[in-house]
Amino acid sequence: DSKITLLCGLNPHDMHTYVPDVTGLSYSNAESMLYDNSLNVGKVVYDENIVTYQDSLAARVYVQYPSPVVAVPPVDPSDTVTRYRNVSVPRGSYVSVKLGLPKAE
Repeated sequence: DSKITLLCGLNPHDMHTYVPDVTGLSYSNAESMLYDNSLNVGKVVYDENIVTYQDSLAARVYVQYPSPVVAVPPVDPSDTVTRYRNVSVPRGSYVSVKLGLPKAE
């Protein structure tokens, strides 16, 4: 008889995840995307014009913190191109969102 030891769990050296961009999503879709990335929903703020249940369903995320990307300062001061990098946070971190009604076109 042979024995096999199987260890299950997260790699202790891989305890970070990238913050997804949830802007433009409904609360429900934003929540799902955060959970899918091992993150939690933090503070949720609805604009003052969200007054009915239907308004809350139509609302979309227009601000999130932390942001999914940050600008990287240029190495060369003459560099005029703005570069960005993805934001990495510990798994289980909170992402706060503000929701409002989409602007009529």
